[in-house]
Amino acid sequence: YSATIDQSPNSAKGLCYSVRAIYSPIKALISGCQAGEARAQEKLYHQFYPYAISLALHYSNSRDTAEEVVQDAYVKCFNALMRMDADFEGSFKPWFRRIIVNTAIDRYRAEKKRLTTEEISEHQLANMGTAPNGALEQFAKQDTYHLLQVLPPSYRLVFNLHALEGYTHAEIAELLGISEGTSKSNLYKARKILQRLCGHYLDLPKVANHG
Repeated sequence: YSATIDQSPNSAKGLCYSVRAIYSPIKALISGCQAGEARAQEKLYHQFYPYAISLALHYSNSRDTAEEVVQDAYVKCFNALMRMDADFEGSFKPWFRRIIVNTAIDRYRAEKKRLTTEEISEHQLANMGTAPNGALEQFAKQDTYHLLQVLPPSYRLVFNLHALEGYTHAEIAELLGISEGTSKSNLYKARKILQRLCGHYLDLPKVANHG
């Protein structure tokens, strides 16, 4: 960084500091990655790994699967940066987030044919009951992905795309090659399961306290 001193009479007490950033650590790392520098890639990897694995866990049914999503996402990230002809524009994190989510979607598509998803009937859902209003909001962020991993892959993916990424059902249908009705149904079933799980989870401390 460089700093210039303003000593004009109009400044506070006749003296103020105007700081002008001429160097951005993240932009420097991105520039290094664009040049294919291994050290820059390593630093960027470690800097954003906690964010990447946290997001990937929401889309995966295990830690191992999430790790694979993250590794694939970083490969795509570095390749995309090296293909850029101009300097990287915009914020890196939202751009990288889209890569991670799209990688999770690609993985779902690849595995879709050999996945045996346990469908849940409307009758089963009706008998599951619901948790109190706002139950989902009472969970810490680190607990959320543990619940999401219980969901069948098709339910989990639709729930995440709609609730976390803000996609419409029309957009989800196009992304996953399903109908809008299926997207809405999967979201409904995912919420029903999560509400039920939240209800059991929130009841546990009460039971323990009486024991």
